[in-house]
Amino acid sequence: MQDETRQRSYVCACSQAMSFRKSVTYKLDKVWTNNSNKDLFTGWWRRKLEDEHHPHVDHIVECQLGEHIWNQALDGRMTTRTRLAKVTKLWNDVDNLNVTTNWLNQRKGDAFERWLKGQDDDLRSALVYYNVASNQRTKIVVAFEDAQRWLADELDDLAEDSGLDLYADISCELEHWLGKTG
Repeated sequence: MQDETRQRSYVCACSQAMSFRKSVTYKLDKVWTNNSNKDLFTGWWRRKLEDEHHPHVDHIVECQLGEHIWNQALDGRMTTRTRLAKVTKLWNDVDNLNVTTNWLNQRKGDAFERWLKGQDDDLRSALVYYNVASNQRTKIVVAFEDAQRWLADELDDLAEDSGLDLYADISCELEHWLGKTG
């Protein structure tokens, strides 16, 4: 029984679908506070966004990129659900969240997917493909770079505290993508 329990507590990224995406809608007020009541992607204040648009809580570094990075860093190795949960918790932290318009949220997500698939060499070009305005592209890239650096620092701290290369490998993968923002 103990061996059975131990086996169930391990996951392999290649054999089990996993998602970094958790519900973050309930964090709306905390995200606004964390971002000084401003949409990091448009520069709009909270009042304007809430009055004129239906706001959405959005991941700055998209979950699909995090999942890809996780799989690259894991490289078929086994790990525990607890280790996955620590990374997922970071991805859904208010420091990786923004409140923005539904329209921009959808286009940014599509652009990340396009960039991830290699259809564009950099994030900025993928955002151009989806007709995201120049000033918003710049703000998205800056927010991505800031959130990416925060995530990488947190992962480096996890690696140091736990002695696990997995977290450092994820941090290195993140830094690889930082060099491709455009």
